[in-house]
Amino acid sequence: MDPVSGNYVFGSPVFDRAEIDLGNGKKLTLQAKRVSRENKYIQSVTFNGKRYDKPWFRHSDIVNGGTFVFEMGSRPNPKFGA
Repeated sequence: MDPVSGNYVFGSPVFDRAEIDLGNGKKLTLQAKRVSRENKYIQSVTFNGKRYDKPWFRHSDIVNGGTFVFEMGSRPNPKFGA
């Protein structure tokens, strides 16, 4: 979390899937496709099926739950988050 802006900043996931219970029947799902020791760089991200170009998100973006999908690769993608 960035203490100045209050935004959550993405880091490279080390898991292929995780679910976080947000309460009230809502959940946040994180899925990393092709993640491995070699594929440790985020290539692209979608949130609820839509392209997500920011390398961060706000708490208000996830209060209703949703799904982040990370496409992973072996080299950094200089266009992601630019």
